[in-house]
Amino acid sequence: MTDTKFTPGTRVRLTATFLRSTGQYAGSDANGRWTVQGCECSLCSRGHFVATDQGGIDGGRRHFHIANLQVVIPRTTTPHQASPLARAVRT
Repeated sequence: MTDTKFTPGTRVRLTATFLRSTGQYAGSDANGRWTVQGCECSLCSRGHFVATDQGGIDGGRRHFHIANLQVVIPRTTTPHQASPLARAVRT
């Protein structure tokens, strides 16, 4: 059983539900964004976990359960950029 939305190269973060349930409102895990990596270990081969590019405790890749991850949707503009329509109205 594999979840196709977590293919290698997909950018992910921990879900707000998971972070709230563990009391992580700030810090590296709460603000972290990682890239899913290909992995053939026993955890990943079952389809319930994915490996990421975040270093683990033993120096290897860190694995996360797929229920605790969500796909990061890239921004199309930076927050400080006004939309073209807003600029047109102002001028």
